[in-house]
Parts: sequence; C-alpha cells; structure tokens
Amino acid sequence: MKSAAVIISLLAVQLVGAPPPKLIREIGLDQIISGQPAFTSVSLLFSPDENWIEIVGGYRAAPGRGHLPVLLSGSASIFLVPRNEPSVQQIGEQRIQIDPGMYLAGGAVWSPNSDSFLVQGFTGSALGPNTGRIARLWNLRGEELWHLDMGTLKDRPIQIFGFLDAEHLLANGVSVKKTAGVLETIDLQGKVVDTWTAPKQWRAVDVSPDRHLLAVLSDDEASKTLVVDYASKKVILSKDNPYHDLNRGGESFGNSQYFTEGGKTLCSVGALQQLGGPEFNVAPECWDVDSGKRIAKFDGIRGGAPAAASPRGSRLILTRYTAVPGPGHSSYLGVEYVVWDFRSGTQVAVWKSQQTGTIPPPRLSSMAISSTGRYAAEIAGDVLRIYELP
Repeated sequence: MKSAAVIISLLAVQLVGAPPPKLIREIGLDQIISGQPAFTSVSLLFSPDENWIEIVGGYRAAPGRGHLPVLLSGSASIFLVPRNEPSVQQIGEQRIQIDPGMYLAGGAVWSPNSDSFLVQGFTGSALGPNTGRIARLWNLRGEELWHLDMGTLKDRPIQIFGFLDAEHLLANGVSVKKTAGVLETIDLQGKVVDTWTAPKQWRAVDVSPDRHLLAVLSDDEASKTLVVDYASKKVILSKDNPYHDLNRGGESFGNSQYFTEGGKTLCSVGALQQLGGPEFNVAPECWDVDSGKRIAKFDGIRGGAPAAASPRGSRLILTRYTAVPGPGHSSYLGVEYVVWDFRSGTQVAVWKSQQTGTIPPPRLSSMAISSTGRYAAEIAGDVLRIYELP
C-alpha cells in the first residue's frame, strides 16, 4: 500500500509540476462568427502547415424534448482563422467563412498540402432513409472545387475517410457482396480511380498520407486495431485493442487511434473518463508501426478521451475531468488538458480550460494540436485561445 501511495503522489507531482502553455492569442468568437450564440457545438482543426485554424460551428438549434435540441440542417458554418497575429480589425477581413448547406457528419479533413479541405454530411432537415449524403472540397479562397453526391442512407453509404496523398482521397464504397466491403481511391475531380474489396467489418479510424497507411478496427466489437499499407493491401500491424467500442448514446469513446510521427507510430486513447468502466479506462499508449512494439504508455491518466494528436510529431493532448465545487453542495465537471510527449516520456504542459462568457460551452470542450505539436488551441465558452507549447 505504501508503494502504491508513493506512485500516486509522484504522478500528482508530475501533473502539477508541468508548466502551462504560453498564450499567444485570445479571440472572442463574436469577432469570428456572426450570430454564434445559435451554435450548439464547435470543433477545431489545425491545417498541416500550422498556418490556419479551422473552426466548424455546429447547428442552430430549436427546442426539443427534454434537454436535447432539435438540429436544423443547412446551418453549419466553417471558418478559417490565421494562426498569426493580425490586428483585431484584420481578423474579420482575413478569416474565411463557408456555409456548406449540410448537416455535417464528422470533422473536416485537410489536404496534406494545406491548400484545400473536405467536409461531408447530409442534406435535408430530417435524417430519414432518403436523406442524401454529399461531400464538398474547397480551396483556401472559399471556392468549391467539387461536389460529390454519395447516395442515400437506405443504401450502404459512402464515407470518405481522408487523404491518402495530396492528390487522392480514400472512401468506402458499395459492394454487391454482403460479406465484403469496398475501399475506393478518389481523385480531386471526384472520380474513382482504384477499388479494393476488403472485409465488411473493417471500420477506418485514421489515415496517414505521409506513408499511405490506414488504421482500421477489425470488427463491430473493435477487438483489434489493424494498420494496412494501402499500396500493397497488406496488414502490417495487428494488435489487440483493450479499449473496445463503448458506443454509448450513439457515440464511440473506446476506439480513438491516431497516426503520429508521419505514420511511424500509432497511438491509442481509452474511453471518455466519466463514461467508461474500469475495463475501458486504460492508459494511453503508442506503438511502433513497423516493429509492432509498444514504445510508450502514460499511466498519469486513465482514459484520456477526447484527445488530439500531432500527425507529424510525438505529442498528444489528453483530457482529464475533475469535480469542481459549485454553489452550495453542487459541483460540475472541470476540464484539464495534459500534453504528453511519448518520445521524451514527459508531460509538456498542463492547463485548466477556462470557461468564460455567456454562451453555454460545448458538451465536450473543443481543443486541437498542430501537426508538429508546437501549437495548441481551445475554445472555452465564447473565446478561442491559441497557445505555443514548450
């Protein structure tokens, strides 16, 4: 018992001892998003060159049953904000706004060259069986490069996973065989240039354009994580997935997998701390893709989701929830972010998310880390903060 207490104390000292990141910009969302109180959620994503931050505003909400809003389609918006330091007057001029006219499904995807980005989602105000699926590709001038209709939900839907390289995207297609799935390579004109029959149960969770690798969950239970070399169509890494797929409330919290270090490493993050049981709240860990050896494990956090990873670096942002005393005997969940560098084995930075303003914060706080791990960003309440990490 004494040794266990010492270990816990050391972990606590490490978390407290890590410095906060350096705040380099703080921007009120009212300078970026017009009418932003109507948005119910906001997500963030850095461009690969780290020069832009993409803000995807959620959907305008109408009253629904209980505490759940009714989401109205065609109201999501995308904003591109430069990471550099323009004046307050220039923020509105330099930012790019796009209204995709769809109910977005999943986050946006940047091209490896940072010159375009793709979003996909649903048309129509109700997510019924005849709701259409569409994908759209834009450049940084806000010009639409192509628009791809992907069928309806009553058929097996097509979903684009991400960029295989600067010129091609990877998507799942429709197979005539019920026991098989189809992976398709699509060029920037929206044309299918390659098709591969793959196991039906495979579910892609990340793509590495640097090495043309695909990380997939092997089955509905997410019992294994596989890394596939798309050029040879061979599985080059297979490992047991201790997190599995909680899939509670329509969301998956046990299957977060991220390519890092340009596809040399695959990192796994466990369940959302407050929702997962002990069997799911396991420590984040990273694996060498080529050797299959585990190279790091972070015992300072159990769970860690939601998380973000640096695709060309060795850093992850992990989420830690704490109980914060409220008025009287009440309490609420406080959010603490920990930046872990799995190569050095250190906690690079730790900070508490400061919720400010009158806008209700997103249900899960929004944060992102840049490609090399040099910068981080968060939205807390009605403020966007950009940090430089040690």
